[in-house]
Amino acid sequence: MSLDETAERMMIFHRALERFNERLNASCRDVQRHHEVISPLWQDEFRRRYDATWSPFDESMQRYLAKERPAYEDFINQKLRAIEAYLHGR
Repeated sequence: MSLDETAERMMIFHRALERFNERLNASCRDVQRHHEVISPLWQDEFRRRYDATWSPFDESMQRYLAKERPAYEDFINQKLRAIEAYLHGR
């Protein structure tokens, strides 16, 4: 595979990653909003078991969106800039 093809595939991946992250962020906000609406209405044993699962999941999603997402996107951007600089002497 040529470096031009690599650059093109990285751009395709970069756009796909951005779309994925945007959808994930929107979905997490939507789930969180519904979670907050139902939360005061649901107080039983199953709720406590649910919370034991929900909390780690929510923390993982928030960590990904706040820290890991930007790091992954920055990494891909750096690689794209390096390829572009090499290909076009920038």
